[in-house]
Amino acid sequence: MIQVARSLTWLLIFGAIACRGRRAPVVEPLHQHEARRVMERFVAFRLEPAGMPPPSLGSREATSEVPGVEGTARLVLAEDAPWNQWPGPTSRLFNNRSAHLFDLDIRSDGHDVRWIPERTTLELNVVGNVLRPAATQEALLEELVFWAFQQERAVLDGDLVDRTRAAGDLRRAYLPREPKEHLQGIVAFPLVVTDENEEHLGDLAPSELHVVSMRLTVGLEVEGTTSSLVWLLE
Repeated sequence: MIQVARSLTWLLIFGAIACRGRRAPVVEPLHQHEARRVMERFVAFRLEPAGMPPPSLGSREATSEVPGVEGTARLVLAEDAPWNQWPGPTSRLFNNRSAHLFDLDIRSDGHDVRWIPERTTLELNVVGNVLRPAATQEALLEELVFWAFQQERAVLDGDLVDRTRAAGDLRRAYLPREPKEHLQGIVAFPLVVTDENEEHLGDLAPSELHVVSMRLTVGLEVEGTTSSLVWLLE
């Protein structure tokens, strides 16, 4: 799997280029060729259709309620989301390999509700196989922004910079952090290895785990009191 940490060599190369001043960067052909090869791997891994099976669920939508608050959660596939459409066969920002996404619609009986990311979890298949949410959409854009920067530094043709500039729809679609009577938006659970899920994955990458059950818990604060909405999809 492509990881930003694997690109330390490229950071050193492009950092040296940047230090040459404000002149147009001059990139050695060998470095440019290698940069292009790595960019192509990134595009194939993160932007082209992942080809992974979606979670096997009886329904992708469920409702939940506690006194004074009710909500609907709907599983969304990144490659199908309207904010992620891009001309051609690739996703605008990332593919299904990056995260599990939910569209949440939470309403109260007249009081402001605040989303608490720290009390929000997604459990897959078994108790304890936990993913944590991205508190904002920026965590989902880090790799794309990084490689867009490197594409410019290497003076390569491509559209990664254009993609980053077209991320406004995702930013507007993400679940807000400020309290509201009606919370509506996307919450993403990045598919990464953590101390909480490593033992459940074995040799699998998080995106390779076939999901047959999802337990989504969303932490909320209403009038200074914390509570949770819980949805079970299986």
